[in-house]
Amino acid sequence: MRHREEAEREARERARREQEEAEARAKYLDTLVGRDEDIWARVKVLIEAKKAAEYDQAIQCLKDLRDLSVRSGKTELFSARVAELRALNPGKQALLKRMDTVGL
Repeated sequence: MRHREEAEREARERARREQEEAEARAKYLDTLVGRDEDIWARVKVLIEAKKAAEYDQAIQCLKDLRDLSVRSGKTELFSARVAELRALNPGKQALLKRMDTVGL
């Protein structure tokens, strides 16, 4: 009985944390609305640096852009731009691997 109560408490706590994280993510994305082109420009600059840390930042920006595209119903445009980004950077295997890892 005690073990079950503990498991239920942990499940409630996990659900609460997940809800808080989702709300924080939504608020963050709200701050990015209308800044799509600025973020795409930042992705380009980060990729041109050819450094691992910058690739990681570019991937985070791309994930933000993906989430924004889902919210705005523009996933086809996002997918086309990601495909173009891949086509323009075929030799950057570290970048492409990171993109693959997160489903971009």
